[in-house]
Amino acid sequence: DGLWVGRGDTDGLGLCPYDPQHNSTAVFA
Repeated sequence: DGLWVGRGDTDGLGLCPYDPQHNSTAVFA
């Protein structure tokens, strides 16, 4: 499980787990 789901933000469409430009709660595992 490389994708880390933040607070209801499920916009990780194939991008890095969470793109800081799209989600301020970007957590890079």
